[in-house]
Amino acid sequence: MENLLLFLFMSFLLVILPGPDTGILIQNTISSGKKSGIQTMFGSVAGLMVHTMAVVFGLSALIVKSAYIFSFIKYAGAIYL
Repeated sequence: MENLLLFLFMSFLLVILPGPDTGILIQNTISSGKKSGIQTMFGSVAGLMVHTMAVVFGLSALIVKSAYIFSFIKYAGAIYL
């Protein structure tokens, strides 16, 4: 309980600070306009939905346990990028 105030303060900072997705959204909106910003937003949300569904179905637990599956996904993502 002695660190409760510190915990609450750090939690507050984590909630109000923007993440990398917000940064790229702002950058794309300023540099390329409203349409590009909206497309970036939908792309970020689509990625979050895929990750959320993977967690819901327990795929994340399988990936953590299997180095082979993790490596496959890592290299597939690198090839995609």
